[in-house]
Amino acid sequence: MQAQDLLKFTSGPADTPRVTPTHPDPLPPRRALIVLALGVMPLVAAFCVLRSLLAMGDLPVDGLIAFGLLAGAALVAVRSEIHLGTMMVGSEWAATLPAAILFPEQAPLIGLAVLATTYPTWRGYVAAGSNEVVTLTLAGLAVNAIAADAAGSGDIGTLALVASVASGVLLLGNVATAWMVIIGLRLSTMREYIALAVLTAAATFLLAAPIVLVLLIAMRSFGSIVIPLVLVPLLAANYFHGLFRRTLEMRDELAEKAQILARTNLQFAAAMVRALDTRDAYTAGHSAAVAVYTRDIAREMGFDDETVRLAHLAGLLHDIGKIGVPGRVLNKQSPLDDEEYELMKTHAAMGADILGEVDLYKDIAILVRYHHERIDGRGYPDKLEGEAIPAISRMISVADTYSAMTTDRPYRDGMPTEKAMSILPECRGTQLDADCTNAFKRILIVADADYQRGKQTDFEVEVAKHQALSEVEAEAVRIHAPTPAGPPAPAAPDVPMLPAAVDGKLVEVDLEREAA
Repeated sequence: MQAQDLLKFTSGPADTPRVTPTHPDPLPPRRALIVLALGVMPLVAAFCVLRSLLAMGDLPVDGLIAFGLLAGAALVAVRSEIHLGTMMVGSEWAATLPAAILFPEQAPLIGLAVLATTYPTWRGYVAAGSNEVVTLTLAGLAVNAIAADAAGSGDIGTLALVASVASGVLLLGNVATAWMVIIGLRLSTMREYIALAVLTAAATFLLAAPIVLVLLIAMRSFGSIVIPLVLVPLLAANYFHGLFRRTLEMRDELAEKAQILARTNLQFAAAMVRALDTRDAYTAGHSAAVAVYTRDIAREMGFDDETVRLAHLAGLLHDIGKIGVPGRVLNKQSPLDDEEYELMKTHAAMGADILGEVDLYKDIAILVRYHHERIDGRGYPDKLEGEAIPAISRMISVADTYSAMTTDRPYRDGMPTEKAMSILPECRGTQLDADCTNAFKRILIVADADYQRGKQTDFEVEVAKHQALSEVEAEAVRIHAPTPAGPPAPAAPDVPMLPAAVDGKLVEVDLEREAA
């Protein structure tokens, strides 16, 4: 809050303005101390940096080279942090810890490398950089207190000690700062903070200290040339993890865009069916019923969820090709003659052509094209037979046939469900797949009357269901998946005939033509 916000002017006589002071809620004492400490830390860090700058003149040329290599490694490492949930784990310690041991007075300058981290606000830059500078200063003081020239003259035991002490100081500094920020400012819970502290401690003493010790021993024997040899693998691991993480992010982004595209394509296809419904009121309700029946057949036959969703969508769109059939044929008030029937038969291939123009619906297009094929090879458009017909197309054929029998038409009433269920088995092995027919019979026997007549289905509802259930349209589907074994197919009977009234006369229409 700005200073001017602490005063509120109230109305009063023109010559005597009244001023009413207001006060913000005071910070709790603990939080006030933490905020004060976080505010003082940049001042302490500035003093440490000034002290380090004055000490840089004491370094020999080879020392400057080693210092430069460590500073460069820290800069690269801090830009390739590994993100673990809400935590960021970097490998800059592999450069800053050796610097604190080799160059106790100059090391805080390398702490400024943390400022290269991408923080969302300038406060993040200042807090992180100040913490690193102050912590490295303390680590350098601790190393000097143990052995002023441990890296140059100390034995392996002394090197191990200073590596552990420097790692411990760095750990304590980071944990203390994390406590001030996370707990003091209530950015997380105590349990999460403890988990972070334990993970940091384990990483420090199981990974950081041993690696730093190896680096110090190698530098004593071979000089500064070993710095890249030790640090490059760590930096490479961080870099490739960053690439992997960005790849995952891109994959998630592409999946989201694909989902949006799939929804858009579904809405477009649904709009086409709704447009067709304005020409033929039978189509949308029939498509909704076929979608539900096909989905349930797939589920009854034990197919996986992806195939079930694909069956549902294919059922919704199976008659989309009728948008290209002349209206005089779609809306004819009597059974179709041979010429009209041939025109109606074109809707299967036409629907496949329409859907095939959309990349996400190429698999659906195949299923729609073959939903009027017959098991005995006398269907259309390609006269496929048996298992050459895609499994879902065989399911649609069963659902389509049953729905056609039980749905009212202008020239006849829908058949009673009991009669339709008794006709279905007669078509096994000729028009319909036996396994799909048996599965559908099992569903119908236990279903209620509304389900049997397709009365509880609505096209808009089924579109919404599919849109909610389908995450992304399948890139590949088991179109030719084998179906569970069923009873042997009976001898092929004649095509069943349905009674229909035309001009007051009772005529018979074959079932296959009715299901077109």
